[in-house]
Amino acid sequence: MDIAKLTTAACISYAANVTLGFGVATKLVDTGKAKWVHHGLYISTLALTGAVVWSSIGPIALSARSALARKPRGVIAGREAAGSLPPVRPQGAGNRRKNKGGLAGWLLMPAFVPLAAISTIDARSPAHPLVALIAAPFYGGAAVVAAIASVRKRKDRAKSHARPANRKRRR
Repeated sequence: MDIAKLTTAACISYAANVTLGFGVATKLVDTGKAKWVHHGLYISTLALTGAVVWSSIGPIALSARSALARKPRGVIAGREAAGSLPPVRPQGAGNRRKNKGGLAGWLLMPAFVPLAAISTIDARSPAHPLVALIAAPFYGGAAVVAAIASVRKRKDRAKSHARPANRKRRR
């Protein structure tokens, strides 16, 4: 999946969760028996953030793990088999278009700390909104990176679909 789209969805989920929490705290919004909406947005934010982090960092972690698992197969016909193995690259390294926006996963990784801590803090305490807002700079930075990546992807797509300038039109 496109990392920029996942990042945008995670940022929107976080913003909606913070907005709803602010509305409830200031008594502008009364959720009444629908407190599950705030909890659902929290779970959505966690899941989407995890998906962004995994899609950015997961292929690198998996390729490093497979590189460590490779063992030389001994000597074959007077030479070592390890010399005939292909070089190890991260799985997504060859496909630049697919990996655009991968920095967003690295930016969102620290956001897990306040998101994990918020579940242990009482919702009525003054620390609850403060801890929730600690994650805001990470989501803001990731949103900027995702926006830049989607603009670059759009420009690349437009360039690839454009006609060469030196080619004449057929009539």
